[in-house]
Order: sequence, then structure tokens, then C-alpha cells
Amino acid sequence: MCFGEELILEMLEEFRVGRGAFADVYEATWKDRRVAVKVVDKGRAVGEAAQTIKREIGLLRTAIPHHENIVRYLADYEDGRSWYLVLELLRGGNL
Repeated sequence: MCFGEELILEMLEEFRVGRGAFADVYEATWKDRRVAVKVVDKGRAVGEAAQTIKREIGLLRTAIPHHENIVRYLADYEDGRSWYLVLELLRGGNL
């Protein structure tokens, strides 16, 4: 499931809740619910790191739905600069 530019524009109005080596995580509103959007910068994730991100996306797409120990994947989108993963918002933890 892809979402498109409307989420990205909405997300940019929200705030960053985390930062990692390759990605920033934002809290945003998507389809009237609060979500976490992991924005992976393709410029920071190159080579093996890019392959790891692609595997992560594939695993999240096929993970057992609603498993209590796996963050719920909702959607993803890719443009020339970034990968965007829309995930359930888990407060007080790490993505």
C-alpha cells in the first residue's frame, strides 16, 4: 500500500520524534490516525545499508499482521531522495 505526496506534505508539518544513522522518525496524522513515519535518507543509506532497508520494508510488508511483538506496518512510499515507512505509533520506545 503506497500513500503519496499528501502524507509527505502533512508529515512535514508534524515533528521529529527520533533520529538514527540513516533515518528520522516523525509523528504524523495519516487517515485520521496518529502514526510514526520513518523517513530513510537514500543519501545516508547506501550500499549494504540500502539493501538492509529494502529487506526491512519487505519483512514488514509480509509480517504476521497484528503480532504483538512486531510494529504494525501500514504503508510505504519511495521517491528519489527517501523511503517512507508508515508504522503504528508506539510511545516510549524505539523503532
